[in-house]
Amino acid sequence: MTASDVRLKLASLGMTVSFCAAVPFSVRLIGTWRQRFFALTDGSEVSNYMLPMGLASMALICCGVIVTWTGFRRGLKSAWFLLFLIAWIFYFPVLVLPYVPADWKAVFEAVLSSSMAREVSLQLVGFLFMLGALALPLKEVFSKRIWDSGSTRM
Repeated sequence: MTASDVRLKLASLGMTVSFCAAVPFSVRLIGTWRQRFFALTDGSEVSNYMLPMGLASMALICCGVIVTWTGFRRGLKSAWFLLFLIAWIFYFPVLVLPYVPADWKAVFEAVLSSSMAREVSLQLVGFLFMLGALALPLKEVFSKRIWDSGSTRM
């Protein structure tokens, strides 16, 4: 096993951990399926958009894990690009950006607590894990060497 294979496997493992960190958030959103509407303070109601968002999140998580273990692990550029898009178009804006604190010290304190803030901070840690997993195999993914279709590189 070469160093290149080790980096690709570690990156795949890191990407999988990142996706698994997003599952509880999605499951909580899916758990709102019994409520069709949410009451607002002024007496009006708004549709439950959390259920579709949770289902879409789970679909993207499943796609991300499949791409990770079929293409990214082999160092395919298309798999890397797809995971890059998932990281920056789905994971960051949906799971991290709404909860980015003004004080980063609060993130580290939240990881040690047992509240909702802990789960939010774990999403941030998961995103950083995902960025690391995308950066780790850059040399292998974007090298000049072209692998033939009969390659056994796994």
